[in-house]
Amino acid sequence: MSTRNGGKRAKLFQKRLFVLENALNLDELRTLPGHYHRLTEIRRGQWACSLDQPFRLVFNTSRSPLIAEGAYGLVESELTVVNIIEIVNYHGK
Repeated sequence: MSTRNGGKRAKLFQKRLFVLENALNLDELRTLPGHYHRLTEIRRGQWACSLDQPFRLVFNTSRSPLIAEGAYGLVESELTVVNIIEIVNYHGK
């Protein structure tokens, strides 16, 4: 991998992380640049988005309970956590 491609991938990785951090839900990702999509078969439960071809950022999500101070005392809600799994060319080309 050349330095140029590594730099391009790093910039796209930062953009994708920003999008993931600010998305309200996973369905919103489908309409955003980066070709966010669910994976199937052995990667069921994972999502991917494009970086520089042919590399993809692979991630999944989980929910974590969050206790917050609300207007009427402590309130339990859920915090969605994005787990970055890897940057990979899973098509093997």
